[in-house]
Amino acid sequence: YTFTFLCDEKAEVIRRYDSRDSLFYCDPPYPHHTRGDAKAYGHEMTDEEHRSLGAVLRACKGKVALSSYRSPLNNEIYKDWRSIEAPSWKSTRRFLGSSASASRNTASASG
Repeated sequence: YTFTFLCDEKAEVIRRYDSRDSLFYCDPPYPHHTRGDAKAYGHEMTDEEHRSLGAVLRACKGKVALSSYRSPLNNEIYKDWRSIEAPSWKSTRRFLGSSASASRNTASASG
C-alpha cells in the first residue's frame, strides 16, 4: 500500500488522485451549529461550502472517510451514506471512571 497525505483544495486533490483504488480521509471544519465556537478553525466553512464538499465527495470513484459531528446538515448531505458513530469523550470518561489516573491514562493513550 502507498499512503500520501495532502492538504490542498478538495476538488484539485480528488481530480488528481481519484480512482477506484483511492481512499480519501476528510476532516473539514465541523459545521458551526454542532460546536460552541464559530471561530475555532483557521479556515471555517459555510453550510454551502459543506454542501459543495459533499457534492465532490459523493462523486468520487474511490472510497471516502469523513470526520464530523452528526447534524441536520450532514444528514442532508450524506443521507444515504453509512455512518459509524464513535463514543464521545464524555461517555468514554464515564466508562473509564472520572479519577485523575483514569483521565491521565486516557489522555496519554489518545495523544
